[in-house]
Amino acid sequence: MDAGTRKLSADLKTNEETLVRLLFKAPDLVVHYFFMSQTGTQAFIAYLRGTTDLNLLQNFVRDLQLRSDDTRQLRSVLAYHQTNRVFDWDSISTGLLEGQSALFIQGDQGAYLCNFSSWPKRALVEPESEVTLRGSRIGFIESGDTNIALIRKLIPDSRMRMDEMNVGERSQTKVTLAYIDDIADKDAVEEMKSRIKQIKVDSIINTGELVEYIEDNNYSIFPQFLITERPDLVASNLLQGRIAVILDRSSYVLMGPMSFLSFFSSVDDINIRWPIVSFLRLLRIIGLLISIFLPSIYIAMVSFHYEIIPIDLVQSIGSSLERVPIPPIVEAMFMELFLEMLREAGLRLPNKIGQSVGIVGGIVIGQAAVQAGLVSNIMVIVVALTAIASFLQPNQDMAAAVRMIRFPFMLAAYVMGLVGIVIGIMILVAHIISLTSLKMPYTTPVMPLRLRDWKVTLFRAPLPFIKNRVSAANPHNTRKKK
Repeated sequence: MDAGTRKLSADLKTNEETLVRLLFKAPDLVVHYFFMSQTGTQAFIAYLRGTTDLNLLQNFVRDLQLRSDDTRQLRSVLAYHQTNRVFDWDSISTGLLEGQSALFIQGDQGAYLCNFSSWPKRALVEPESEVTLRGSRIGFIESGDTNIALIRKLIPDSRMRMDEMNVGERSQTKVTLAYIDDIADKDAVEEMKSRIKQIKVDSIINTGELVEYIEDNNYSIFPQFLITERPDLVASNLLQGRIAVILDRSSYVLMGPMSFLSFFSSVDDINIRWPIVSFLRLLRIIGLLISIFLPSIYIAMVSFHYEIIPIDLVQSIGSSLERVPIPPIVEAMFMELFLEMLREAGLRLPNKIGQSVGIVGGIVIGQAAVQAGLVSNIMVIVVALTAIASFLQPNQDMAAAVRMIRFPFMLAAYVMGLVGIVIGIMILVAHIISLTSLKMPYTTPVMPLRLRDWKVTLFRAPLPFIKNRVSAANPHNTRKKK
């Protein structure tokens, strides 16, 4: 029988030796001996340095030293501090690694776990990756309890359900499913629970890892769940009937089920007047089309269908391409890959240096490439418009998918011209239609057609006229209370 499953001893020294051996002589393990009250009974409390609130721990020890003369008073002190009695080393080691403290008393073959955990955490700040104009300035942090409290503050509803489970054989990461009981679809909730329970891995550290284990189609480039750092966005989706997955130790919260068009909505869409929001959503759809098709259409027209270009523009494009010795597909691939490298370099470097790299790369190197005859002026304009259009997407996962899609479209345009683009569109549309999120149709409300939802997804009607929840999440209660 190993030390983990062996029962505790009544001797303190034996328990200390077993504990030190069980934690492999961890340098952050602290064992503090003391005497309890006037009885002179010796005890020690063990904890891991840096994971425990020392003020709470000192108050607990002080209470044991002052108010534990007899068994009744001892039980009163232990009950006041909400301790949990255990009898095996597995429970003790798990509790210590979770930030709890373990109390051992001479002559007692049990131990008491006290939850005085205080993990290091950062302040509540605005997420840098999801900037808002009028929304909340508070984002999630790497504490599941804090993130749950932020959501409860926005939705103080007794029907808000919080179901907990653990993921990871070694990490035992706490996962919390949040949903509003009378709104969320019960089948979707059970499906989410089932997928999380089926995960058998050593550990899950971040939300991005969890997504790949529970999404419907692992081979699709499109996101099927929303990952966000904003509590107000999570609250808004919960009220639509969606489910939030809160992963302890991660500052991101997962939302589902989602539809394709839901990724083009911003958290500011509720805070800005409806005509402006409707225009911005239309602009995002146009930006989506430009960022996918503009480079491929340019390649198709220059390589195959130059007759559809106005004659004055043909002369301008011809003079621009005259000094470029490489075909348009190589030129476009070079510029697009160069743009992606600039984007990645700007993300990995500190903010001030990243901005400098973008300016140097976009202006200096781009102008030098044109003057050297490696690329044409028209291609620089096309790539610049494509980059600006891709920045319109409010969701980073969807924006990354859109950027990746334009590469196969450019190859199809170079091989077959506009015919290749049309074939690519057919394949892309068929793939999007086949996708689901928690078994819900990904293309709702376009297919299946639900015109009632268009005033919320494609456009944004005035709030007093939006009386129903969107059907993408299949809410149990579709009617909003007014």
